[in-house]
Amino acid sequence: MNLTYTKWLQLPIKRMDELRKLLNVDGMENKSGELHYYTNLQVQMGTNYTNLRFYLTELGEQKAILGYPWFAMAQPKIDWK
Repeated sequence: MNLTYTKWLQLPIKRMDELRKLLNVDGMENKSGELHYYTNLQVQMGTNYTNLRFYLTELGEQKAILGYPWFAMAQPKIDWK
């Protein structure tokens, strides 16, 4: 999730105990370096609520990138047409 957007939303930001290497969607190392921050949010999908951890960094114009863990949890029904 975008760190700047998280601050704008005034969400709680927590510092990680151990830094994690950050890779872009294409597998290249992110120019921001390592992950330092995260936020835990309750996410609603239909009538179901789940707590998810969002790692925070600068994503340019993107506000969030949902990855495999989210898709595995949400099991969204997508019409790819």
